[in-house]
Amino acid sequence: MTSRIIVNNIQSDTGVSTVTISSPVTLSGGITGGGFSVGTGASISSPATNVLTVSTNNTERIRVGAAGSIGIGTDNPSKFIDITGVHSGINTTGRFVMSPHSSGWDTGVTSGNIHHHYIDNFRLYSGQIGSGTERFKVDSSGRVTMPYQPSFFAYKTGGDTTTNVGSIIVFDGTAHNTGSHYSTSTGKFTAPVSGVYSFHAQIWAKNGTTAARTQFFVNSGNVTQHGMNPAAINLSDHAYQMSMVRSLSANDTVDIRVDAANLTYYAGGGSSHTYFTGYLVG
Repeated sequence: MTSRIIVNNIQSDTGVSTVTISSPVTLSGGITGGGFSVGTGASISSPATNVLTVSTNNTERIRVGAAGSIGIGTDNPSKFIDITGVHSGINTTGRFVMSPHSSGWDTGVTSGNIHHHYIDNFRLYSGQIGSGTERFKVDSSGRVTMPYQPSFFAYKTGGDTTTNVGSIIVFDGTAHNTGSHYSTSTGKFTAPVSGVYSFHAQIWAKNGTTAARTQFFVNSGNVTQHGMNPAAINLSDHAYQMSMVRSLSANDTVDIRVDAANLTYYAGGGSSHTYFTGYLVG
């Protein structure tokens, strides 16, 4: 008996090479064989038992293996999803792009480790692929760098300076000011993000008759106090240092103010006798 295909009352022997179907067809029993074309240059095939491939432009693009592994650019996927090779005609600066929803994306890992394998450096960028800005890098020796981590080193310029009681010491020069979060006009550092910050300062005081004392202020409130009385120890001038580690919220401000008496100090003319520095710990 001769096997036949009947579509909308159009009959054809099964040995023919092409059957054109102009309307949707429901297949209740499936199709057997090596594969079939679904359009110009596009096809679905099964080159081996329990293996499925999808091709475009007469080239295999996706392969699903017998165990369920998915290969893109490889006919021998070794992982659950295996993306291999650089494909001409496609942006070659990255293997894939994830477009997350508004609150981010989830790897779906509830236990174990996520391993990132790379030949030289592991880097994180913000911006478009191929033209973004590097924000984080682990080099091949394990060194971690974050070039945009907020930090600053500010100092007083010019000659000797006097600041009145209750006033902010404005450090008007900077050796570096990553992110420009310290203001050389107001003397205030503004936290760009919530986190723990470390601050350090040196005051080279010339006030030999009264107590030289300064304070860290957060949001205009005194949080710590440092200083000494140079007259009590028979010094005409001296340098003292002050430090603080503080948890800040975004947009909190930190500055240094004079307490107890007007304070005269060496500005240093750029040699950083009197300075203020800080950075985001994390």
